[in-house]
Amino acid sequence: MEAVYQSKVTEKLQKLEESKQNVFKTQETYRLSIQQEEERLQSKRDEFERSKREWEESLTKTGFADHIGSLTKTAKKGLF
Repeated sequence: MEAVYQSKVTEKLQKLEESKQNVFKTQETYRLSIQQEEERLQSKRDEFERSKREWEESLTKTGFADHIGSLTKTAKKGLF
């Protein structure tokens, strides 16, 4: 009877260890996935900022910034 009990305990401990290893593997997979997603988003953010800078520079070179500024000003009401 003691041998059967001991084998069951050993079996349960093995299952527990396997489960623990699976959790660690899953955690590592998620961590890598999140890290890759962060890198991808940072790359897109950098590309957007570069594109925005180029667009703003092209506006100032062509003088469109002055036109846009005058279009966005609200008309004054009244005599002055």
